[in-house]
Amino acid sequence: MMDQTGKQLRDEGIESVAAHNKRWRDGALHIANLSSTRREVPSEFTGEDLLNLICDKIGPPGHPNAKGAVIMALVRGKVIEDTGRTAHMRNATAHSRRNPLYRWVPRIPWQLDLLAGSR
Repeated sequence: MMDQTGKQLRDEGIESVAAHNKRWRDGALHIANLSSTRREVPSEFTGEDLLNLICDKIGPPGHPNAKGAVIMALVRGKVIEDTGRTAHMRNATAHSRRNPLYRWVPRIPWQLDLLAGSR
């Protein structure tokens, strides 16, 4: 049996936390869909910005790592893209760590509904 890489372990962890928080994840992707068309976050935003909006609307997930799984799903689904720039996180518990800045990838709103229903 071959040793797993760090990326493989990360991806397995993301899959597991997403599966155990499916209801929250589906709600979060729905909020992202609405946010992309209503522009409820700035044109460039951090995952923290988007996740704060989501949690304000539907509450926190059952596990904090579910937040990262949502951002990863949005990136992999080409809903948001990394700008290559970073900004400091504002949440005090994040200790001002640097976080990627994202922007929306232009798309038709129903495409996000397909992404939400795919898992």
